[in-house]
Amino acid sequence: MFKKLFFFVFVALLFSFSFSAHAADRYWVGGTASWDGTAGTKWAATSGGGGGQAIPTTSDTCYFDASSSGVVTVAAGNTGCGDIDFTGFTGTLAGSASLTIAGSLTLDDTMTNSYTGALTFSSTGSETITSDGVALDSNVTFNGVSGVFALADAFETGSTRTVTLTNGTFDANDQNFTAGFFNSSNSNTRTVTMGDGVWSLSAVDGNLLNLSTDTNLTFTAGANPILFTGDSASGQNRYWLVTLEEDSPALSVMDGAGNIRINGGSTVGDLYFDPEFAGAFAFTSSAGAHIYGDLTLSPNMSMFWGTNCVCVFGSGATTTITTNGVDMHSYFQIGQPGESDRVFVLQDDIYSSGWLYMGFVAGTFDANGNDITIDETQWGPDYSGAFQSNAGLISLGALENDSRTILMGEGTWNVPAFLTTTGFVEVNPETSTLILNGTTPLIEGQTPSITSP
Repeated sequence: MFKKLFFFVFVALLFSFSFSAHAADRYWVGGTASWDGTAGTKWAATSGGGGGQAIPTTSDTCYFDASSSGVVTVAAGNTGCGDIDFTGFTGTLAGSASLTIAGSLTLDDTMTNSYTGALTFSSTGSETITSDGVALDSNVTFNGVSGVFALADAFETGSTRTVTLTNGTFDANDQNFTAGFFNSSNSNTRTVTMGDGVWSLSAVDGNLLNLSTDTNLTFTAGANPILFTGDSASGQNRYWLVTLEEDSPALSVMDGAGNIRINGGSTVGDLYFDPEFAGAFAFTSSAGAHIYGDLTLSPNMSMFWGTNCVCVFGSGATTTITTNGVDMHSYFQIGQPGESDRVFVLQDDIYSSGWLYMGFVAGTFDANGNDITIDETQWGPDYSGAFQSNAGLISLGALENDSRTILMGEGTWNVPAFLTTTGFVEVNPETSTLILNGTTPLIEGQTPSITSP
């Protein structure tokens, strides 16, 4: 009996020793020194205690508190930490070596951060990131299978830095989020929840939002659009790579003179260009941009010439289109097959100085009394030029058997050619004017027809 009791006590003590050895508290007492693979007297077991403890690992909790001081330089050889807590720390975190955090991170506004190394959160549990007004300047990766990484307050890292979700869940938890880039393009199981905070991506060149491989990705857009806030220069390109269709977040481009490029076939919710934006809107392939919401252009921007599609598919009952006088020389599709109940309302005139193909695929297009003008003189009376077959064409098309209705209102449509195969064009002869100003207003042998419903 005594031997059995001794055995159980021994096992319990051994287990307790093992647990404490691999889940210890470590307090920084090293002053100005490197956090590396050398323990020295830099780590204590209690706040302000004597140094000499082993360096922390990802199983331990690291504290930098009011009893800590100096410049702590993260250096090669460190073995990471579990939770890291800087509450009360008035010193500086510095260095450029990478650091793995297998728990939560708590910063404190009393500290100074000049650390630029890569941070990797690797927990498979539920963790929080508390910034307390301290901005990071690191690439940050969340890579914990089944891990949940939630913001406790506003998060910010540098305009050249990328936040990457490789595995797990990133929950912005209704907090503001600021980074240069956000990337979650892979096939791992992962979830992004934007919440009601404001997301700002501030890089001036590159793939600002990259969700191009969305296999096993659950993305919940937030109440606010993602902001592109970088003041890009002419010749720089900011890319949007998203293929989430109606689940896509909205995008607001706030300023800059560089190009906004929607990767071919990428999708976006509402697309808004602030009046401060003076760059160009372009695409990487003929698949163009698929807009599942309102479209608002900046009066100071331009559109790239070409056959790439500005496809306004809309969302909900009513979608608005505002051009603000931008020269709309492009392939401009309104409506999506199978969505005949959607209404698209023009907020101002549409003008094109040259080639424009407007295709109405499904739903109702309400010109709302605004003018549509296509200046075909650039291509000549026989539509000579790069796009002979479609130059200056407004078409209801015949892609699907969806019902289509066009309400001209009191505006004037001055276009080279008009083609309708199905659907109705509502014209009030006293208030509406349709001018076919091309010398050959026939496309592929079909006679333009106007039918009142």
